[in-house]
Amino acid sequence: MRGRSFILLASLFFGSILSITLLFEFTANQPVLKHGFSRAIPVPSFDKQTVLNLKSNSYYFAGASEGAIYLGHGKVGTHILEADLLLERKIELTIVVPDSMRNRLSRIAVHNDIFYFADKGKGYVWKGLLNKPRIQPFFSQQLSLLDLVPIHNNALAVRAINQELQESRLSKISPSSSANLKEQPELLEKQIDGVFCTDGSLVYNPDMNVLVYLYYYRNQFIVMDTSLNLLYRGNTIDTTSQVQIQVAEVESQDMSTMSAPPLLVNKRMAVSNQRLFVHSNLLSQNEEETQFKKSAVIDMYDLAKDGAYISSFYVPNYKGYRLREFKIEGEYLVALHHQYLITYKLGPDQVGSPLSAFHIEE
Repeated sequence: MRGRSFILLASLFFGSILSITLLFEFTANQPVLKHGFSRAIPVPSFDKQTVLNLKSNSYYFAGASEGAIYLGHGKVGTHILEADLLLERKIELTIVVPDSMRNRLSRIAVHNDIFYFADKGKGYVWKGLLNKPRIQPFFSQQLSLLDLVPIHNNALAVRAINQELQESRLSKISPSSSANLKEQPELLEKQIDGVFCTDGSLVYNPDMNVLVYLYYYRNQFIVMDTSLNLLYRGNTIDTTSQVQIQVAEVESQDMSTMSAPPLLVNKRMAVSNQRLFVHSNLLSQNEEETQFKKSAVIDMYDLAKDGAYISSFYVPNYKGYRLREFKIEGEYLVALHHQYLITYKLGPDQVGSPLSAFHIEE
């Protein structure tokens, strides 16, 4: 088992831009079925503000800080693009790495004025300052990293494969502590194989000082403090509590793969103030299929009230391109549609308000 690998493992590594996007596009071409739940969808109260043509669909959100958005590039691993929220100013940065690392598959995550640079192949992590983009070692244990999220300037929450069990685990990397890798085996709940069935995305909410993990293939999200202690498990409004995937082993190559198209429940998510924003892939009973196909539906949940559902809204396709990724920064929703970066001005019902009383102390 120790040597077993996974076909489509790139689709798990850091929520890989290419393969997850391909999965989303594949499901977009499947028949749209109505599911047994309803949405509350008020009249949209936001408008498209600015569009920036990135001229590449390989960009992904690497982070945000003080009115700036940072994008990494899936094919040029040392490239960072910084833009303000109105997309009026952009700066391109290049991380200085040894020649031997230039062509490695990598992932960048930005927190405040610090960036983390992770090697997809070995799982090593380096860090540096945005105003002096040279890397220094941060974490040097070999690890099968799937996702990494900065918590503060010297700690990361990560999802990785436990090599002994070949299952996904959530862990905290904090080199300043005595145990620089702390694994929490009970957070992700296995239903089938422990890797594909627990696949999802991880975000940090600095307004509440909590982490949120959203499953792709079931109607659940997990809210944790920054020590990865469980606060509660919440549910999205759909009814898919059991993953609907099929996993097969390819014995000749010692690999595992999905053997049939999965039912994708949740795509991406974002957090802001006390709100969780989930890009759902499922059509509700009270929606029109035409509207659903030409938009992305975003469901809002209140993290301060055990994840209670609030309401939903639509983000329209742009030039025929569906929403690929998004972030919420203040009163703006910043979205990637293929090669286009777009900002939308949110209404007060969507922004919510800060709740300092619910900030979880470490």
